Amino acid sequence: MKFFNYFKKPVSSGKKSCPACNKENRGDAKFCIFCATSFSRGNIICVCGASNDERACFCQQCARPLEANMSEEGKEIDSLAIDSILMSRYKILERIGVGGMGAVYKAIDIRLGNKIVAVKEMNAMAVIEIEDRESVLEAFRKEAEMLANLNHPNIPRVTDYFNYMGNQYLIMDFIDGITMASFLKITEDLLTESRIIEWALQLCEVLNYLHNQSPSIIFRDLKPANIMIDHKENLKLIDFGIARLFKAGKNSDTIYLGTPGYAPPEQYGKSQTDARSDIYSLGATLHYLTTGRDPGTSPFSFSPVRNFNPHISEALENLIMKAVKFKPHERWQNIIEMKQVLSSLRTQVETAGIKVPQEPSTSIYKTETPNPLVVSLSGLCDYQTISEAIKVAKAGTIIYVHSGIYREGLILDRAVEIIGEGKEGEIIIESENSSCILMETEEASIRNLTLRCTAGIKKYYGVDIPRGRLVIEDCDIRSDSLACIGIHGAKAAPVIRKCKIHDGERGIVFSKEGKGNIEECEIFCNKKENIKITEKSDPFIKQSKIYKGKNGGIIITTKGLGTFEECEIYDNTLSGIIISREGNPIIKRCKIYNGSRGILVSENGAGLLEECHIFNNTKSGVEILDRGNPTLSHCRIYDGNLQGIYIYKKGEGTIKNCELSGNKGAGIEITSEGNPIIKNCKIFNGKSYGIYIWLKGAGTFEECEIFGNVLPGMEIGENCNPTVKNCTIN
Repeated sequence: MKFFNYFKKPVSSGKKSCPACNKENRGDAKFCIFCATSFSRGNIICVCGASNDERACFCQQCARPLEANMSEEGKEIDSLAIDSILMSRYKILERIGVGGMGAVYKAIDIRLGNKIVAVKEMNAMAVIEIEDRESVLEAFRKEAEMLANLNHPNIPRVTDYFNYMGNQYLIMDFIDGITMASFLKITEDLLTESRIIEWALQLCEVLNYLHNQSPSIIFRDLKPANIMIDHKENLKLIDFGIARLFKAGKNSDTIYLGTPGYAPPEQYGKSQTDARSDIYSLGATLHYLTTGRDPGTSPFSFSPVRNFNPHISEALENLIMKAVKFKPHERWQNIIEMKQVLSSLRTQVETAGIKVPQEPSTSIYKTETPNPLVVSLSGLCDYQTISEAIKVAKAGTIIYVHSGIYREGLILDRAVEIIGEGKEGEIIIESENSSCILMETEEASIRNLTLRCTAGIKKYYGVDIPRGRLVIEDCDIRSDSLACIGIHGAKAAPVIRKCKIHDGERGIVFSKEGKGNIEECEIFCNKKENIKITEKSDPFIKQSKIYKGKNGGIIITTKGLGTFEECEIYDNTLSGIIISREGNPIIKRCKIYNGSRGILVSENGAGLLEECHIFNNTKSGVEILDRGNPTLSHCRIYDGNLQGIYIYKKGEGTIKNCELSGNKGAGIEITSEGNPIIKNCKIFNGKSYGIYIWLKGAGTFEECEIFGNVLPGMEIGENCNPTVKNCTIN
């Protein structure tokens, strides 16, 4: 390949490539500032083929010991001793990784109840040159500062940073898992498409979080070796050593870094890296997952996925091949685009009967299951309260709860499963001074419980989820306080299945980048909204019924997102769906009916509606105002008691390939500087005008069919200026 030379020669004068890691250094450097390989001394070649400095104790590539540099006792030089206590706080348990200039240790924080942590050590003294040492220290400091300001479930948290005995240390969340690179080495078979999609969606989530920082963070080294997989197959992005803040106005990066095969061409002097650079690396990683071929063996060269793995769908192949295009403008332009296509692929896989599991069908790890505990008010079992059982439970414990009313609030601070043993409605948790459930761990589950929060003005949620993956199944939830369920913060990502969420102040509230999956639930009869999504929250809601909300069915506002698929939204006061203040959801194959308005879009709200049925609403099927700008595609809007679509007060929108029929008002009414784009639509059999434009209304109409309406197909008032192209009007 003609582009392969980017990795083989310096890209500018005064630079030289490290023979071990291929990263660029100053021309006069004696040691690589990234992996400490010597440019002047002899190198030791490991059995894996990697080159190492002659003084190294362990291979910088595979961490195997280099026998020539081991002490007589067989121990590595300059390592933290097992059972030693760092800074009078962190007790070292074992070393779990080695790099060119340091190591990573598993330790316990003795000040915080022996919490397991990871200790990342950087030994700057491995770099001889003072200038290089300073560069290394600065890079390590920047990594610490960057991680300390990030808060995402797919990024380990930094809790401490300090200098000790000349070495630098980061204290981070310990990830009980292995790297994706290690997992791929021990996996004999190619991964299933469903698993690849799930992993890809997780990586999209974390990259989207980084890219939406201010300024944006470009990771620049996404690859299997920098992705950890925990025992629940949650992915964690590690090693932010070469991540950078995006700097607008720069033509190119000043430092050329990355891993051959995964790094895009612009990362080697072609132009400045941006979000599309991470998209390329994600595509390269997915190519490896689907084909089993390491892209590092042939950088910039990606054969079609199905040449190696015919079991992968053509759609997934196309997505990956677009991500690895050589030119940035030919790739996905942002991670949201890529994520939306992946979400659709997941749905297609499920529809085809290949169910994407919420939990892995096979586990990487085998763990022992603790003995279950039993709770009963009778006193004849292990415990009389659920809280008592939780306090003594080990991670993975199942707690069975017998019938009765348990007047307590539960704090889930460990990975337990609480199952109601009895008929529906017989196991009741009732709390008047707290939330019924407060989630304070990474994962837990509850099943077959009735939850009643009666805190009123004390402002609690029935179920409060500020973090973690709480699985809620077959539960009945009500709260007269803030909401039945509150999901808030980027760390919150519950799974809620087959639940009834009703008669509360609100049903479910997503805020502060909260996420989660809602499946086959009924959300109804809440005093305000049944569902509220704000502040970049992005849930996935599928096959659920959302009805009889007193202040609307669903409200998406203040940059809220979300994906709704195959839901029924009906009998809601005000509107079935309200989108405002830059809300931007995806709504597919939903039915919105028997409400006041079907959909209201205002205040720069947007959104994509595909293949939806909007019908039998007492006011407009769709109402757009105040620069609302949604896209409707292949929707049917019919049998409304007023307009099919009403656009006014500078409302906009793109309506394409839709059918509007049987509405008592105009099929489409535009007024007060409304200015939509209407393409390839059929507007027919209405009880009034097909299209009615008045009072400075405008709009563009292309290739539409307007026929069979009681009043004229198109009525245009004075001072209106629509554009009509290739339409048939009868």
